[in-house]
Amino acid sequence: MGISTQSGTTEGWLPGWYLTRDANDFLPDIAPYLMVVKEKAPVYLYPGQDTPISDLNAGKVVKVEKEFINWRYARIVIYDTPKVQRGWVSREYLATREEAVPLEGKLPVGTKIYYGPHTEKIAGFPEEVHPIDQSVFIVGKIGDMACVHGPGGWNA
Repeated sequence: MGISTQSGTTEGWLPGWYLTRDANDFLPDIAPYLMVVKEKAPVYLYPGQDTPISDLNAGKVVKVEKEFINWRYARIVIYDTPKVQRGWVSREYLATREEAVPLEGKLPVGTKIYYGPHTEKIAGFPEEVHPIDQSVFIVGKIGDMACVHGPGGWNA
């Protein structure tokens, strides 16, 4: 439910949950923690919004930064563009790493990179992960190989 607001000569609307009755209603600070999306989950700009701003696939790892009733405000790494998104996800779609399979993680320094099942080298592309751990999302697996997407849209 929206609430009409005015500040000076500026008028507008805010979601009702943004406003609080007293200081005890503010969202408390929490220590951020990681959760895994257990099934396809809609992401909202704010709790109770009618239309999601995006969706998350199962296996996505998110960093929860705020809690509001059964909603979690999460930091979400986006791999096809070099940016981070934030949004609200219902708690029912999230699980711990013990309860759901994360399809996201970091490749340690020195991990050998292949750009195809039998292609080890492509001119101008790195042959191993360096100099820092590289975050990746696992897209698929063939035998003991995994196809991964990295930030900025690279695949290997």
